[in-house]
Amino acid sequence: MKMIDLICTVCGKSFTRQPSRLAHGRGKHCSAACQYAARRAAPKIGVAMVCVGCGVPFTRWPSQLRQKRGCGKYHSRACRDAHRKGAQHPQWIGATTHGPRYYGAHWQAAKRAARQRDGACVRCGATSGLHVHHRIPWRLWEDKDAANELCNLETLCESCHRPVECATKWVSVDGGVIAFRAGGAAAALAAEKGML
Repeated sequence: MKMIDLICTVCGKSFTRQPSRLAHGRGKHCSAACQYAARRAAPKIGVAMVCVGCGVPFTRWPSQLRQKRGCGKYHSRACRDAHRKGAQHPQWIGATTHGPRYYGAHWQAAKRAARQRDGACVRCGATSGLHVHHRIPWRLWEDKDAANELCNLETLCESCHRPVECATKWVSVDGGVIAFRAGGAAAALAAEKGML
């Protein structure tokens, strides 16, 4: 097999490589030690960012931005924890007069009634860490008392609640609601049309 003579860009030593190895960037250094030395000597160029929480300028390496989704928004974890509230939170759906998570004046009584009726998680039967789930999400209701009617509530444990929430995508259309199975073709079409 024909070999190609090359010169190391770090130490100047001559070495040979197969032509197929050059396509993968293997024709610059004679050894792994020279390759690591070249990487250490290469200038590090960060991406200039501005913190969305407090406006402080900071830098992130391109590799960080590729590997960690959303790591270019806040300059530190403490700043993220302090400012990722309200409209800055990715799950923000808009404010009401009482805040984004106001379930209505009678929510506590409705929650107690649902737990008393079910007694345990309706999916797996667990009796600890119980949540009360709205079958049709409360955010789609104009009348919070109607959203909190017992027929719209079910008791779920913490580990069952998240999958049940994520299994369905809801859309409010012309005074009614449409439910889509998450990941299904209908949900993909609705997302394409801008409904989700």
